Amino acid sequence: MDKLHFIPFGIVFLFIALEIFFPKRKFSTKLKLNFYLTDGFIVIFNNILFLGFSVSSLYQMSENFFSLKLLSDLDYDNIFVVLGVLILLDFLIYFWHSLNHKVSFLWIFHKAHHTELYLNALSGLRFHIGELILSIIFKSVVLVMFFGIPIEIILLSEIFIVIFSVFHHSNIVFRGEKLFSKIVIVPYLHQVHHSVTRNDHDSNYGVVFSFWDRIFGTFLDKENKHIGLGKIKFQSFWKFIVFGFRNRY
Repeated sequence: MDKLHFIPFGIVFLFIALEIFFPKRKFSTKLKLNFYLTDGFIVIFNNILFLGFSVSSLYQMSENFFSLKLLSDLDYDNIFVVLGVLILLDFLIYFWHSLNHKVSFLWIFHKAHHTELYLNALSGLRFHIGELILSIIFKSVVLVMFFGIPIEIILLSEIFIVIFSVFHHSNIVFRGEKLFSKIVIVPYLHQVHHSVTRNDHDSNYGVVFSFWDRIFGTFLDKENKHIGLGKIKFQSFWKFIVFGFRNRY
């Protein structure tokens, strides 16, 4: 499991290389560099803040504190059980993501993610620290304390979430993208989610699978050219952090 944690880092560098050499939308080198550096600082900042403790330790504490353990008795040596639980976890992340758009208090922090003007591989890791903390609380309560899902399975799910988040935020296009969109969230679908139009960015909440959006009526299949959040311009690292605490938009 420990070695699997290195996979997302390789995926990030892979998609950065792909979007540099084969971009869907062309941006100036200066603009791309600004966004890569800013997003990189945000990711590093978040990791430094979490350096004093591990997420797995927090999950462990939640498990020891209280747990209904509704799914703890499943046979997790069975690959089909693991796949089923991973699909369930993807649905719960879809649900959590939709709440971040519908609940005003959650949107205060999540809106910072939507200020990105140049979607790139690092955008998939560019979240406000407030949102990350709330996300950990949600997972600790729902996944660990309520369902009693083994921590190893949760961490495996988060690896897939990071990989797909990096993938569908990337500034790339590829053959068969429309076909793949019938099963998973692909870049052009997630670009709709980052639209400046509120009705558009309140759609395509999926992280891995796209069928949750189809089932619950939040799927929107269209091309989007205008990304961002209203009149918000390029944000420096500190403006991004401060903006996440402001109750507007």
